[in-house]
Amino acid sequence: MDIDKLVKQRSGIKAKLTNFEKYIAMLSSSKFISELQRIDLEGRLSKFEALYDIFDALQMEIELASANPENEYVERNQIEERYHSLIANARSQLRTSGSECS
Repeated sequence: MDIDKLVKQRSGIKAKLTNFEKYIAMLSSSKFISELQRIDLEGRLSKFEALYDIFDALQMEIELASANPENEYVERNQIEERYHSLIANARSQLRTSGSECS
């Protein structure tokens, strides 16, 4: 596949990271997460976790097709750091809201 198309697909994944990041920030600004928000977050987190395998396969294709894979390794690292931070934040939100419900 053409590297430009692969990079565009990766941009779509980055947009999903941004959307999830905005959602987490909105929840973080609340003092309390309702049961409905908790259920919504669980569903979104599940879909978001599945995104990593798609990203990993896509990024591997980009790295293999790139004339300068070192730049792509940096891009991978930045996206992975952001992804794992968002996962940790979401799980923390769920844990905190779970203890509030108990």
